[in-house]
Amino acid sequence: MGRGRKVYAVMNNIKNIVEGKDVPLQFFQNHVYDALKAKWSVDDTNLEGYGRVYKNANDKGYVPEMFVSSAAVNNTVYKPVAFDKTILKAMFFLTVGDRADIKLGNETITVSLICICNLALIKPGLQHRGDEEVMKDMLKILTVNVPGNFKVLNSETGFRNVFREFTGLVNKDGEVFEDRHPLFCFRYNMTLIYNTRNCQTLSIN
Repeated sequence: MGRGRKVYAVMNNIKNIVEGKDVPLQFFQNHVYDALKAKWSVDDTNLEGYGRVYKNANDKGYVPEMFVSSAAVNNTVYKPVAFDKTILKAMFFLTVGDRADIKLGNETITVSLICICNLALIKPGLQHRGDEEVMKDMLKILTVNVPGNFKVLNSETGFRNVFREFTGLVNKDGEVFEDRHPLFCFRYNMTLIYNTRNCQTLSIN
């Protein structure tokens, strides 16, 4: 999916310098990544985590991609968000709405966490499709001891619902994430309220 077929290491993909809304979003990303490692017995070799991705166009429509930091002149390298079912047990990424409501120095934005996982590998002891089990696990992660002012609004399942803004994935010619056992995709939609004056530049060493 996306441009090219370069192979990247599996990991939690974070920015080394963040500011604005990316400050609370990266704290949130790290919270989810660490919590999933503990809850689902996954690790850096089979769990891929992303923060805020971009909705980029290709010849099939819009697809989720992460900008790759580089010192190169006119750097335009993007990493496609892809689920490799031969390696990964789970993968998640964040999308942010195009609108921000601003009031008294606070901004309110819509954030969605999109996850695809291999149910058979995450819940190997179940003899049924453990979709409700993994969604319950994720909801607890999103509502207990979460850094930042996030509020869960609703959840969505079904491939076309989960990836609706990424038309390059849901049209008949686009590449798709599978959504049949053992694979499962789902989405939690949230609001984030953050103070623009407090979200100062943060350097990650």
